[in-house]
This record gives sequence, structure tokens and C-alpha cells, in this order.
Amino acid sequence: SPIYIYECKTCSRTFPSLQALGDHRASHKKPKTTIVANKILYNIENKSKFHECSICRSEIASGQAFGGHMRRHRSKNRNNIDQWLKYIDSWMGTGIEESC
Repeated sequence: SPIYIYECKTCSRTFPSLQALGDHRASHKKPKTTIVANKILYNIENKSKFHECSICRSEIASGQAFGGHMRRHRSKNRNNIDQWLKYIDSWMGTGIEESC
């Protein structure tokens, strides 16, 4: 019976069976795990562990706490707007309720 030798087109390595060559060829398509692992570790280490508030620059540890922190800013802004509208209303001498 003839002996077949299967050669990898990428690296010219030879294998005794088509299955062995197929398994080997798959390795050329996979990224090198050590490089990928190092990149993943690098990204995790450099990733910020806090959420930074764009308004007051506070750093908040969890996403849920950050959401509550941002609601605090929204309520303060809403109170400021309400106070500003009352000031304008009193300055003009007419109330919104009076004009309806």
C-alpha cells in the first residue's frame, strides 16, 4: 500500500495522515494564546475600576452607585431651574398662575 505524506502549505511541515494535517492547519488560524492572554491581562490591568463623574469628577466604584450619583446632579439642576423660573417670574411681576 502506498504511503502518503501530507504537507502543510503554510509551513511545509509534513504529516502521516490527512486528519493530522487538518488539525495542524487549524493552528495557523488561531491567534497565539500567550500573546492574546498578555493583551487581555494588559487591558484588564489598565482598565479603570471607577466611573468618573463628568460634572464633579468624583470616582464611583459601582455602576449602580454611579447612576444614583448622577441622579443627584439632575435633581440639583432641576431645583436650580425651578428657582431661576421663580426669580424671573417675580422680577417680571407676573406669575405663571396669574396669566392662566
